[in-house]
Amino acid sequence: QYFFEVALTLPESEINKQLGVFMVSVQLQSSDGFSLATSKQATMLPYESKIVTTFRKFSLILPFASGLLSETKTIHLLCFDNYVDRDEKRPLSKVEIRLDI
Repeated sequence: QYFFEVALTLPESEINKQLGVFMVSVQLQSSDGFSLATSKQATMLPYESKIVTTFRKFSLILPFASGLLSETKTIHLLCFDNYVDRDEKRPLSKVEIRLDI
């Protein structure tokens, strides 16, 4: 049995905020490249209003300035829960992750 979760740590840049929704594709493959299963999920950086962002950054200015904190957000995506190989001749051997806009 396999459990797959993708954790993306993304910078809180204006470009990433403007990008909006993007697609995360996870493909499980056998050693010969045969596709065993695919998961596709749309996701985006969580929305935060400008006033909340300003207040958060102001209240955490010392940890940001000292490098203890960084301006990033982490997104967790559950892609496969309890995946089981169906064919003993073609077991899972590769995982391919793609990000598309």
